[in-house]
Amino acid sequence: MRPSASAFMVTLGLDIVPDLPAMTFLPRDEAGFGMAIAVPSVHDRSLAPEGHAAVALLRLAPADAGWNRADPSYKARKRAEGDAMVAAASRLIPDLERHITTRQEASAATFARYAHTSAGSIYGIAPDQRRLTRRSPIPGLCLTGAGVFPGPGVEACVISGRLAAEALLGKESLTPESLRNAAGRSAACASTLPVAQMG
Repeated sequence: MRPSASAFMVTLGLDIVPDLPAMTFLPRDEAGFGMAIAVPSVHDRSLAPEGHAAVALLRLAPADAGWNRADPSYKARKRAEGDAMVAAASRLIPDLERHITTRQEASAATFARYAHTSAGSIYGIAPDQRRLTRRSPIPGLCLTGAGVFPGPGVEACVISGRLAAEALLGKESLTPESLRNAAGRSAACASTLPVAQMG
């Protein structure tokens, strides 16, 4: 199975609140450079102090773009890519560079390392391939996640988890009342178990 696209992302903390909606798509410039600019702190003020903003710059990139954390030039290459994205975002956020209080870049290698995805893919398998179903050849084993129907994304992964739970437990076991009863039984069982502290 081939991986889907990956991305390059720059996360920023700014000492200003840019005059942008929560999501803006920056059209490609003459060099073909375009990206998304997300300002999640517009909707969730807990993400940044008063008068500041959390910003993410994101552009899709091939999963096999040659990002290798062991390469001696990796950090410099990552910084240069981030610099280009910050410069492009400056078209919509004047003087962006001087308002950055914190900055972090993520390449396909970053996504592969921290999200444990193949080649840093951010959408599971390539979209032109048939997705797996929750059924597996092993009795009692169901599949779930971005590589399983209905596909990538938080909502789709929740749906695939629900479908797998229904296949294992039966639809009637997942009614709100059944789940409340099961949660009560689990809490009662958990209170009798010994607890180990890790320090």
